Amino acid sequence: MLNCQSHSYLLVSAIVLSLLAGTTSAQDTKSNSVLREQIVVTGTRIPDRSVIDSPVPIDVLTPDDLRQTGAVQGEVGELISTILPSAIMRRSSNSDLGDVVRTVRLRGLDPAHTLVLVNGKRRHSISIVAGAAVDLNNIPVSSIKRIELLRDGAAAQYGSDAIAGVINIILKDADDGGSLSTTYGGHITNFKPTDDLIADGQTIFVSGNRGFKLGQDGFLNLSAEFRDRGATNRAGAPDSLPFFENQTSPNLALTGKRNFRAGDSAFTDVNTMFNGGVNLSEDIALYTFGSFSYRHGKGINFFRFPDSSSNVPAIHPNGFLPITNTKQLDYSVVAGAKGETANNWKWDASVSYGANDFGFDMSNSVNASLGTASPTKFDVANYKYQNTIVNLDMSKPFNIGLLKNPLNVAYGLEYRHENYTTKSGDEASFIAGPLAAMGAPIGVQGNGGLRPEDTVDVSRNSGAAYLDLKSDITDKLLLGAAGRFEYYSDFGETINGKLTARYEIIPQFALRGSAGTGFRAPALTQSFFKGGTTSFGATTNMLVSNQFLPATDPVAQLLGAEELEAEKSRNFSVGFTFTPG
Repeated sequence: MLNCQSHSYLLVSAIVLSLLAGTTSAQDTKSNSVLREQIVVTGTRIPDRSVIDSPVPIDVLTPDDLRQTGAVQGEVGELISTILPSAIMRRSSNSDLGDVVRTVRLRGLDPAHTLVLVNGKRRHSISIVAGAAVDLNNIPVSSIKRIELLRDGAAAQYGSDAIAGVINIILKDADDGGSLSTTYGGHITNFKPTDDLIADGQTIFVSGNRGFKLGQDGFLNLSAEFRDRGATNRAGAPDSLPFFENQTSPNLALTGKRNFRAGDSAFTDVNTMFNGGVNLSEDIALYTFGSFSYRHGKGINFFRFPDSSSNVPAIHPNGFLPITNTKQLDYSVVAGAKGETANNWKWDASVSYGANDFGFDMSNSVNASLGTASPTKFDVANYKYQNTIVNLDMSKPFNIGLLKNPLNVAYGLEYRHENYTTKSGDEASFIAGPLAAMGAPIGVQGNGGLRPEDTVDVSRNSGAAYLDLKSDITDKLLLGAAGRFEYYSDFGETINGKLTARYEIIPQFALRGSAGTGFRAPALTQSFFKGGTTSFGATTNMLVSNQFLPATDPVAQLLGAEELEAEKSRNFSVGFTFTPG
């Protein structure tokens, strides 16, 4: 993309319709500058704790903040990374599955080091090895009441994966009103490398939200969005062809032609979310929320030249560009109850289920070892991850004579069951054909198929217990301590702790800091994922087929791989808050 100017434009803003004025709470309509009035639930279990009074850094993003990015067609991860410098959404091209699964990394760490919650409940991860993280882009933007982002290690409070921090998405709970909008836009680029004026990336985006009243004091809030994004291409036409094996006439005939692709892939997705609740009595309330998402995308691979050993000229006389066609189903449901006991213990009990089903095939490709008998479309593999989580959280403030203010005591238990299964592709996607003996590469070009003997069906269980103590020791000093015990059936047990403090020097200025340890057990996808891809060699421009093998695979161990171990971390942060005026 050297020497090119890209201009984004909005072609049509067809409908912006407010069905009814939805009810919003005071904190959602306040400016972000009024931090002392923004009440948060992430990073603290003390009721009515504000952003500015928190001992750790917390960002709060409202729907207004998301709209003001100008990325009206943007995905959740893109919007967060646009606003916050500490968040980065992965954008890749020519990376097969990574073209359509874009995860968010926090504080420069791996996406898998960020824990994602929805309404305070752990959300399931994706089923492929690309970050082994949560795909935030499966959550409709229209369902979000606010996003609370904790930029501090919090494994002692929330468990594994919270090494970099926590993203907590709070869903809308309005019982009336709603909104509906649709936009159509794209890009016009004066692309200097090819001296072309390119129009691409056309995107249709439709988003809606509606609240309904249930009974006397219950609610049901529904959200849905549809996005159809066209591909972009910023690859130039090379003056020479370094990426082929032989300088033959068919290859040289492509000199100066733009055969490769570099840019966003095309995809279509539908995301839905529901959030509901009803009070059974003054002391007990039931709640439920969940999501269903479908995405179909096209990942782009490297171009194969006509006389490449990866090609069958009789099938692709002018070479070919393999296309990875992905289909992803993502769904979850949470049900629970919360209330307060007669002796003032607040409690919350819930059961969560989430699953990510990811399958893909290759089109416009070949298995060169099969020669002219090769098909051009192949079913490659299917991956599915699912988990079930049971939670119990309790909290209560205690008046202790030595302390000026109550000591808030919170504790809880968690049980999690995870399952990871894979299915093989078509035989033609991985079989060694008769031309393999002559040096023709084996398996489908672009992303080799998963063999039946490489499939897995594995599960693990884990349990956790935590204790969280916090108190405003004086009107100026806040101290907190948290500890968490976790046990994994495959990685053993761990104990982690965290200390936090905040001291207000003057009403406008306070120092704050934290210190803690963290733990992360490798995801099942990281431990058992098998798959293939293609890249250019480290010392040559020739395309090389690569295999992702788990560390327990005999071949991987012969090459020096060691079994994965749990990650451990230490987190230290110090800073200050300043409120002008």
